[in-house]
Amino acid sequence: MVIVLDNARYRHARLLGPLLLRYRKVMELLFLPPYSPQLAPIERVWKLTRRLATHNQYFATLDGVLAAVKRMAKTQYSFEAIMRHYLSSVAAMILVEEGKLQLSDPVAKHLPAFKDHRNLLRQLVYQAVAD
Repeated sequence: MVIVLDNARYRHARLLGPLLLRYRKVMELLFLPPYSPQLAPIERVWKLTRRLATHNQYFATLDGVLAAVKRMAKTQYSFEAIMRHYLSSVAAMILVEEGKLQLSDPVAKHLPAFKDHRNLLRQLVYQAVAD
């Protein structure tokens, strides 16, 4: 299992050492580069939530906030779809770093079902982190 994490200092705490050592055969931590919120999928979820559910709104209670977010999730976006999209982009960038993909490759080179599309991998990855 690979767990993708930001580089928050507390994620590197010595206290985690024994736990990580114990599970090193089944768990690997993959730290994102410092100052890269565009690579953290949850950041996009928070941004969309603010824009679509809570921006310029007054909520008298926490229940009001929760109701607005639930309405947004049902009508606008699926949390799972957003996460899949961004995690796929992070995975693609890891493959680029390992030299297994080139952002200048046509999508069809790796996904034959897209043979009629002219998009490059770069366009798909950048779309995933765009506002």
